Amino acid sequence: MRQINVEAAHVPRAALDAWQEAGPRRAHRALADAFERLARDGQLRTGDGRRAARHM
Repeated sequence: MRQINVEAAHVPRAALDAWQEAGPRRAHRALADAFERLARDGQLRTGDGRRAARHM
């Protein structure tokens, strides 16, 4: 991720968006979904799985 941030000015916006969607955003959604499942099952107390995932 650090290298992408350093090179962001030299990479087309569409490529950065595709990378974000395939990597960080996808991982964030998966983590948020897992947190929400755990909360529904009573194994985690959180009011918002997506917000909890942002803190990881």
